[in-house]
Amino acid sequence: MQDNSIILLIIFSFCGLLLWLVGNHIKKKEALKSISLPGLVLKNVKDKKGMATFVGNNLRSMGFISLLIAGSIFLLPTVKMLVLLMFLVALIAICLRLIMGLKKFNK
Repeated sequence: MQDNSIILLIIFSFCGLLLWLVGNHIKKKEALKSISLPGLVLKNVKDKKGMATFVGNNLRSMGFISLLIAGSIFLLPTVKMLVLLMFLVALIAICLRLIMGLKKFNK
């Protein structure tokens, strides 16, 4: 295994575990009162439980995809770039779903 593959494996594993844990914490504790993203600020949301569940589930999905990326780098080093590209597209799609879904909580 090449050095850059090991570095990618460690980075994606760490990010995946971190996203999974943060998403789990937000979903269980409903610890989300406001969100601030570029162009989208949510404060004083009425349905805090729904928003916490939505954000927690999306962060957990992003963490799972990151762990799948790390696993694919480890198990499939010959097609690393193709698998990495497919999973990154899935990760971007989940991020867009999160941002677009948060806009409905703004109303």
